[in-house]
Amino acid sequence: MINRIRTITLTVLLLLGTVFAENSVLLKKDMQKITSSTLKWVTVTDGSIADDAVVGSMEYVPIGTNENDLFQLNLTNRSHVKQNKIFVCRARVNGNWVPGALFEYIPICIVSLVKVSEQHHYEVLQNVDQAARLIWKDWERSIGIPDLAISAGEYFIAHAELAIGMTHLMGKVDPHEGVFGKLSVVDERKNVINDVDSGQILVEIEPILYELTITRLTTAREKIINRTPLKLGDITLRNDLPNQMKVESVISYQWKYSSSWGQGRAMLKALPTTIYFHNNTNVEKIYWGISYESTITDMQNIEAELEAGTGVYVTLQGTLFEVETPYNAALLTVFNDSTTMNRTIHGTWLHTNCVQVSPILLGCWFLGHKSTEPLLQTVEITTPKLKIGLFKLIIFTLL
Repeated sequence: MINRIRTITLTVLLLLGTVFAENSVLLKKDMQKITSSTLKWVTVTDGSIADDAVVGSMEYVPIGTNENDLFQLNLTNRSHVKQNKIFVCRARVNGNWVPGALFEYIPICIVSLVKVSEQHHYEVLQNVDQAARLIWKDWERSIGIPDLAISAGEYFIAHAELAIGMTHLMGKVDPHEGVFGKLSVVDERKNVINDVDSGQILVEIEPILYELTITRLTTAREKIINRTPLKLGDITLRNDLPNQMKVESVISYQWKYSSSWGQGRAMLKALPTTIYFHNNTNVEKIYWGISYESTITDMQNIEAELEAGTGVYVTLQGTLFEVETPYNAALLTVFNDSTTMNRTIHGTWLHTNCVQVSPILLGCWFLGHKSTEPLLQTVEITTPKLKIGLFKLIIFTLL
């Protein structure tokens, strides 16, 4: 019979300060700016654009028709037009990061600050592994900038439906203009800046929890990175009766369990996370990216057949293994608007196991005179079979 008691100790790291990496994407949160875990700015040097670059608008180019008749493209069947993506980019102008538009076939970021300019040195907004949930939220002068609006620096990324031949014109919201900010967009074809009263601002929806289903633990590539011998306890068994009998007792012992599933790509640290095996067995509930430790109390039954007037001294030993196990998992992200997103991740699970638990006979004697002379009959110590192969699963199901 094995009983387990777990005392969980969590170590939470508070990140203080306002120092951000150069390629960090900042979001408005109340009166501050926070760093996105799923977005980043990527410098483009060869004109290539990643598959997970953020699209801000679409351009429609007619095929075999009058290319100047762009107004009709918004009214007629678009099957006769070619669709080009317009990505969100940013470039430095007079020392300020300014958001703009990057046409997929032209390696130039078109921005506006006082006037329209074409920038050859720029960065593209990347949604890493498509992990972020992004929406274009309606904005107007009277409602201000919403929480988790995405900034390019001083200005927030926005667009407006004023385009001919495009779904939107790309632009920016300047939070320092007016009471709630000012939205201006660039008409790339006319090379002019238009100030508008309403449009849409790019916002990241905040995740509230993860559910991780482990689809594969690659035990063939498992690495034991440390082994620590443990003395778990000791006990004396004695038979004071005048005939042979079975004597049994229990050794209670403790060992320290630790577990870390890694940080993963584009995942928010400290987010509440529930981990399952593929058969929906509840593994553990953690805060993502934060290692935790627990003290496990186990009980081991010890039995021995003893001759009359004899005793034995038994110690219980084991080995604490620190193991790295690669895993694949299906990640379900739940957002605060009740929507969900699925993707596949992989990582390395670092954890400890106490295994090879076994009793060791250290001595036997006659009780009457404390002799340590060998007994005439071998003392047989029996213990329950340890299900070492299922040890991990036993731990998890008892969390």
